[in-house]
Amino acid sequence: MQVNRHIYSELAGRRRFADAAVAALADAGVTTVFGMPAESLNAFVDALRRDGRIRLVGVRHEGAGALMAATYGKLTGVPGVCVGTAGPGATHLPLGVFEAHADRAPLLALSGQVPVEQVGMDSFQEIDPVALMAQTTVYNRSIGAPGQIPMVHRALAEAALRRGPAHLACPSDVFAAPLRGAAVPRARSLPGAGSAADKALLGGVADLLGTAPTAVIVGAVTAREAGPIEALAEHLGAPVLVLPEGYRYFAALPDGPALPVLHERVADCVRALRGCGRVLLVGACSASARELTDGHDVVQVAEGAERARPGPDGWIRLLGEPAEILRQLRELAPPGERTGGLLGAVGDLRDGAPPRRSGRSSTGPCPPTPWSPWSRDVRWTGRSGPCRSANGC
Repeated sequence: MQVNRHIYSELAGRRRFADAAVAALADAGVTTVFGMPAESLNAFVDALRRDGRIRLVGVRHEGAGALMAATYGKLTGVPGVCVGTAGPGATHLPLGVFEAHADRAPLLALSGQVPVEQVGMDSFQEIDPVALMAQTTVYNRSIGAPGQIPMVHRALAEAALRRGPAHLACPSDVFAAPLRGAAVPRARSLPGAGSAADKALLGGVADLLGTAPTAVIVGAVTAREAGPIEALAEHLGAPVLVLPEGYRYFAALPDGPALPVLHERVADCVRALRGCGRVLLVGACSASARELTDGHDVVQVAEGAERARPGPDGWIRLLGEPAEILRQLRELAPPGERTGGLLGAVGDLRDGAPPRRSGRSSTGPCPPTPWSPWSRDVRWTGRSGPCRSANGC
């Protein structure tokens, strides 16, 4: 059993590191913490009781709490918080951390640790939780002193802005240690990624989408983007193809006309898309998105967190609040016609028929696509070379 060397400070009512950490969570909008109370987390659990703004959902296994926190982050956009004690408790947290990593959900995992002076001494239940979480976290640190409370603010900001899991390991005696010196600055809210891209760029992209057959590919999105995606696709007369990571689209629109891109039909989808002039990708630049968009001119609409990941050369990226960007594109883009081989080819796949040949003329090269480089990141100056249509021109 670990001895609380700061018991007299607690009895005197002094503010502890755990109290400041809980205040940081509450100020950021966190309302629930998931986990199992245990020895190295005693001060943190007591701080939750003192503050009163955050509810503790007790679980029988830290892995269950971590999965709950990942789901909380997906549904609310606020980092879900899970806790696990030193040693075996921390080893159970990766269940939810990997879930948040795969689904790009904001999450903060807090793992307990043995007291600072016992770290590296082969102490009972001592592990290296930072190494454990290294492969899947956007921010991963070990706290060593009560003056490092800004690391909690940083972890919350990284999780929210980059849409992924963050992890902090904190020794039990640091949780219980009193704060010294000046008052700790409080972060009032989590940072945002901006609501929309540059208006000039939006106008140019809208015109571009309306001048050639366009296909909409849906990647990792939230349910609130489903409506704007369908509205824009209807306006452009564009088919919608949903990647496996875009399953939340079907949760919001289960009866829509979108085509799920199943693994065994990827090759057919690639052939069907040869008839489109360009692709509008909504969501992250995943491996499946790259496979389906290879060889096409791509406009990507995604959250501002995608700035942390460089996109492929030639892609136009509209990063910010996807739902708002999609609504603005619909207002600016000229309406398209719901005719042509592209819609028919995708419709055949949706109905289970072999994909038809569709697209451009069977002879001659494709005309160059005019493009004006509105920003330094855009290097799209036109298409050259043979046509990529199914007719093999």
